[in-house]
Amino acid sequence: MSTKEGSLFDLEVITEDLNKIRNLGLFNKIDIIPTPDFINNKIDLYISVEEQYYILPIPQAGIEEGDIKKIWGGLNIIWRNFRGRNEMLNLSFGLGYQPFVNINYFIPWIGEKEHFFGAVSVKYNKTVNKSLKDDNVIGALKDSLERYNIESYGGNLTIGKYLTKYLALSANYSYILNDFSGNYIGNTLSGDPQESYSTLSLNTSFDKRNNIFYPTEGNYFKIDLIKYGVFNKYIDFSKFRFDLRYYLPVKLSKKYNISLASKLIGAISFGGNIPPYLEERFGYSEIIRGWDNFVFQGENLLGFFNEVRIPIIKPFYVKGTDHFIIKKISFARGFSYQYGLYGTLFFDIGGVMNRSEELNKVVFRNGFGAGLNIILPFNLVARTDLAFRFSENTLKPRVVFGLSSFF
Repeated sequence: MSTKEGSLFDLEVITEDLNKIRNLGLFNKIDIIPTPDFINNKIDLYISVEEQYYILPIPQAGIEEGDIKKIWGGLNIIWRNFRGRNEMLNLSFGLGYQPFVNINYFIPWIGEKEHFFGAVSVKYNKTVNKSLKDDNVIGALKDSLERYNIESYGGNLTIGKYLTKYLALSANYSYILNDFSGNYIGNTLSGDPQESYSTLSLNTSFDKRNNIFYPTEGNYFKIDLIKYGVFNKYIDFSKFRFDLRYYLPVKLSKKYNISLASKLIGAISFGGNIPPYLEERFGYSEIIRGWDNFVFQGENLLGFFNEVRIPIIKPFYVKGTDHFIIKKISFARGFSYQYGLYGTLFFDIGGVMNRSEELNKVVFRNGFGAGLNIILPFNLVARTDLAFRFSENTLKPRVVFGLSSFF
C-alpha cells in the first residue's frame, strides 16, 4: 500500500490501494473504511477483507471465436499463498472445444528489496486449426477451410523484476513440440507431422487498471520482442508485439460514470520464413466483431478496438448466506459473490499484411454494434454482442458470445 501511518488522507491514493489489493486475487471482497478520530485529529483506516480458501477449485469456462458451439469448461485448482507472499501453484484444465492442461508455479517476490519475480509452467493443449496454407490477407470463411489438429506439449521459464508498483521487465524461455494430424501438409516448414521450436523473449509491461478482470479505469501496456527458433534448422524469425489499452471514466453525474475503453494491438515480423500456424490471424484468439466467422492471415497485424461501457446495474455483492443457490452449499456460503450488468457500444477495426506490402494498401475490416456484459462470480463476464459488418453493400449481423471481458 502507498498509504502509510502518518500519510495525508488522499482518496485517490486509497482507491488505488484498494484496487491493488483486489488485483492480488487473494480476497473475495475488500473494503477500506475511513473513521475520523477527532480527539487525535486523524483518520483511522479499517481494512476489511474476505479471504478465499487457500486451496480453491474455481470453475472456469470460455467460448472460443465468439461461437456458442465452441464452448469449453473446467477447473482452475489454485493453491494460493502456500508459502506466503502470494506464491501460487495451480492446475488448470479445460474440457470440450480445444482441451488443455496447464501446471504453473508463480512467485511474485524474490529478494527483500530487489523485488524479482519468477514463474515456471508445463502445458498440453489441442488446437483445432483452420490456418490458410498460403498468405491470404483477403481472408476466407472458416467453414470453407480444411481443418487439422495440433497437439502441443511445452513448458516455459520466466524471470523478471518490478521496477515500480506498476512497471515490470521480464525474460522468458519456452520450448514447444507440435504434433500435427489431418491436413498438415504445407503447414509445417519441415514437411514432417511433428515440429518443435524454442523461443526467447524480452517483455515489458505496465498495469494500472482498477480491475484486471473488467477494467473501467486505468491503463495497461505490454511490449514483447520474441525470437522464434533457437538453433533451429527450419524456424528462425522474430516478432515485435505490442498491446496498449486505455480506460477513461467519464462522469455524467455525481454518482454515475461511463467508461471509454480502447485497445491497440500490433505484430511486426522479421527474419526467416514463418510457418502458417505461427502467422498472425484475426478469427481465433483475436476477432473483429462482425467478421468473427472469417479468418484473415498474414505476417503482420494491426487492430484497434473501442467500447463504451455503460453501467446498467452497478457491481454489487451477495452474501452466500443470502444467495438463493449458494446458501444450500455449506462450504460456499461463507463467501460473497459479485454481480453486475453493463451495456456496451463498440467499434472494431483490424487488418493483416505481409512484409512485402505497404501499409497504405492494406485492407482493414471493421465491425460495430452493441452488447451486454454480465458480471458473474469467479471473475467471469458473460458477454453477448450483436455485431454488424458491411459486406457486398449489405449490412450483415452476427451474434458474438464470450465468457470474459473483450479486453
